[in-house]
Amino acid sequence: MTDVKIFYEVVDGDEVETVRGDSIRLPYTDASFGMHADCDTWGRTVGWTVTHLLSGAPVGTGRTRDAAFAAAVAYVEQNKPHLSSMFANAAQARVLLEHLRRKAEAR
Repeated sequence: MTDVKIFYEVVDGDEVETVRGDSIRLPYTDASFGMHADCDTWGRTVGWTVTHLLSGAPVGTGRTRDAAFAAAVAYVEQNKPHLSSMFANAAQARVLLEHLRRKAEAR
């Protein structure tokens, strides 16, 4: 079977950016996550980021895929009691960013 890539949006500061990555599962949560490469201007991979797919919130970064995955697992373990409310707030913020972006484009 070939690797299937997914496209999803990540929140980067006050912007929403579309990236291509892999769908991954993290232990201790039923949420969906994606992992994508962070590239420099020449397209070379300089790191990896794990993102919560619904909210676009980054939950782990690292210089390697394994390091990013480990950071994301640690983040989930550390914030487990508040994870659902954190992701709900992040999803709400993403919707607001999308609304503001569309409003600015319409002008």
